[in-house]
Amino acid sequence: MQHILQEEFGMSSILVGTLGSVFTLFCLIGNVTGGALFDKIVTLKTMSISLVLSIVAVIGLMIFTTYINKKVKD
Repeated sequence: MQHILQEEFGMSSILVGTLGSVFTLFCLIGNVTGGALFDKIVTLKTMSISLVLSIVAVIGLMIFTTYINKKVKD
């Protein structure tokens, strides 16, 4: 996966590692809070919230990656 990100998107090893670490951290936070929400509110609401937050996270990572790549190239 690292090889693909570096060649296709021009990311450095540091950026790939940082993105992987941030993703892992947010997965941990999401699992803990998601479990608590799942116990307190209805399943459909929890899944809807999860979907929205996942979309926001993906868009945020895309913006962050574009910003970092432009910063590194300049």
